[in-house]
Amino acid sequence: QWSTYYGGTGNADEGMGLNTDSNNQVYLAGRTNSTTGISTTGAYQTVYGGGLYDAFIAKFDATGTRLWGSYFGGMTQRNLIGYKALTGDGNGAVYLCGYAKETDSLSTPGSMQANHSGSDDAFLAQFTEAGSLDWCTYYGGSGADLATSIALNEQGYLYLAGNTTSTSGIATLGSAQANFGGGNNDAYLVNLAVAVHYAAPDSIQGPVMVCAGSTHTYSSNPVPNATSYQWTIPASWTGSSNNYQLTATAGTATDTLRVKAMYACGESEDIILVDGIVPDA
Repeated sequence: QWSTYYGGTGNADEGMGLNTDSNNQVYLAGRTNSTTGISTTGAYQTVYGGGLYDAFIAKFDATGTRLWGSYFGGMTQRNLIGYKALTGDGNGAVYLCGYAKETDSLSTPGSMQANHSGSDDAFLAQFTEAGSLDWCTYYGGSGADLATSIALNEQGYLYLAGNTTSTSGIATLGSAQANFGGGNNDAYLVNLAVAVHYAAPDSIQGPVMVCAGSTHTYSSNPVPNATSYQWTIPASWTGSSNNYQLTATAGTATDTLRVKAMYACGESEDIILVDGIVPDA
């Protein structure tokens, strides 16, 4: 149906992870040393971080058109990022794992493991479907730790696997194997509970300047897996809807119009109509 190259001017562009979502959009990840051809304008990281490799993540639509692309790597000359796996949660979030060398700062405030602890540490990152970074954490012990596989279940538990030389910092008390087995590497398996990401509508379409007493239709784009939508209208307005379209009659109050997507087990954040609603006296 279609086929495409993906790479830049470097000599090491490698696709290492692949997944799709419910809209048949395609997520590609890997590692690169190309300084051009990888990122798009407005991406989370538009500039190559340096060193041997950066990870990258890119999103394509069902026809093969790139929607966005981003580097993911430290901003010093010491980083080595190897991207190994990719999965999504069905609600818009995309999870990236791999490994980071040296002390480049990839983790976000409040993460499970904020600091690099060995020669290589695994990392785990959550991106939104629009390509923004939600959070990133290291995972590792006293040695070298690589993340090579990832899976997610419907309850919001992530399973991360890989290999390690760490003799501490990996196993929990009472686990199937609490001690390092010896030799060059042991495998590891970790179960992480994460907050389930619920995708929000991407925008609200409709007029901003309206006259009191006038009736208008507002809409958002449908969100995959959403069961309904909750609209919040300004005080003195009338109208209601539980889908992605709203017909409302303006009152005299000046306020914002909001919508969020509802799911079987949660809800998204509110999306606000830019600049709010300003009734025209």
